[in-house]
Amino acid sequence: MTEAAGGVSGAGALETVLAMCAAGRSGTVVVEGAAGCGRSRLLGAVAERAGAAGALVLRAAATKEGLRTPLGVLRQAVGSAPASALGRIGPEHRALREEAVREFCARLCALAVEGPVVLCVDDVQYADPQSLRYLDHLARHARPAAVLLVVTVAAHAQERHAAAVAELTGRAGVRRIALGLLSPREVADAVGGRSARAAEESYRISGGNPALLRALLQEDDADGTVGFAPDGPFAGAVAACLDRCGPAAVASARAVAVLGAGAAEPVLARMLGTGTPGAGLAALRACGVLHGLRFGHPAVRDVVLALAAPRTRAGLHRRAALALREAQAPAAVVAGHFLAPVAQGVRRPVRPGDLEVLRDVAEELLAQRLPEEAGRILGLAHDVCPDAGTRAAVELRMAEISLWPGSPAAVVEREPLTAPEQRVAALAARGLTNRQIAAGLLLSVSTVQQRLTRIYRKLRIRGREELPEALVQGARADAVAG
Repeated sequence: MTEAAGGVSGAGALETVLAMCAAGRSGTVVVEGAAGCGRSRLLGAVAERAGAAGALVLRAAATKEGLRTPLGVLRQAVGSAPASALGRIGPEHRALREEAVREFCARLCALAVEGPVVLCVDDVQYADPQSLRYLDHLARHARPAAVLLVVTVAAHAQERHAAAVAELTGRAGVRRIALGLLSPREVADAVGGRSARAAEESYRISGGNPALLRALLQEDDADGTVGFAPDGPFAGAVAACLDRCGPAAVASARAVAVLGAGAAEPVLARMLGTGTPGAGLAALRACGVLHGLRFGHPAVRDVVLALAAPRTRAGLHRRAALALREAQAPAAVVAGHFLAPVAQGVRRPVRPGDLEVLRDVAEELLAQRLPEEAGRILGLAHDVCPDAGTRAAVELRMAEISLWPGSPAAVVEREPLTAPEQRVAALAARGLTNRQIAAGLLLSVSTVQQRLTRIYRKLRIRGREELPEALVQGARADAVAG
């Protein structure tokens, strides 16, 4: 059975569980919902009200960090019971001997003779496998004792032990309570006497997520004007939602944040290296962080990107560029992603395997009369050239681009030649071949060619035939400067 529980507190769901407790009924209740939709708050309210009504309440909270701690959840539950009520958890329990599992269940049921026992476990999808074994046995064999097992599970969770969690939460007879996002009317009620515009804005930004809405209301003004601090409540709530959504959702959120207006599911799938980005996107949409492929507010995107280190963001931009290139996006869009990390201080945001893509994108930019962008892309390509010959070819193309009309490099003051470059330039201007220059200066032919390529780039010329005039002009300029 599944019940929809609207509202920030899930009041209907709370009363359902408490009614079962008051009637002394045994069974399992699964409270599921997306991150921030109130599972933990509801479970806390169940524990508090059940305890106030005279039930013995045992509590435990599973965490991602505790997955590798054998019997960690069970130990928490036992530790929350009155002293010596359930004994200690010893080696026989860790070994999962059948008699130890049955004995524990019997002791817990014996406690229910004096009144209902409510065992509350938060985020059961993170429970260690040994504890899951005990919880499953209890769920199957506690009847007719008044033992009520109430667990929360994250919607779209990628459980480490998915089969064991499904066995516990998915059998017949389990009562399921689904906590969803708030409706626009519920958000309007929650924001109180604010204007209709403010209520609409609150719903758009929070997506109806109760946790995001509460944080939002701590930061916005009464008229609905929103200004989020980078370390404020709303940013913290977004970060917490992402963390609880899981790695697939975080990866999808980062991809959407980097792609911006270029986000589309096929591009996302290429960027993430998956057949479909469905699981991560479903989790983000379920908790209201994403509306389709857009965030409810630029502050959400800012938080997503701020949680990633600069080098991680650089890798995201690179993957975005490659995915967009494969999707035949405009060259300027692809180039923007390749170049974005440079503006953020990352020195080498590309890899040698990207060389051909970079060169192709540069040529397309030239065809679109964008020489400055083409030169910058070739600058990235130059940094990852695998050999001297390829590097020389890229340098030559960069030198040619510098002479294109409209290229800023065409009007930039020429770089001075080094002493070794001056010697090579002088011999080349006199008509000597590369082999003759190499023999005269005791260099390899390849070294001579590389120096000539740099000379052409520095002097802003196309090749050897323009070298004599360029050297004469340079000498005149030096004389005037002197």
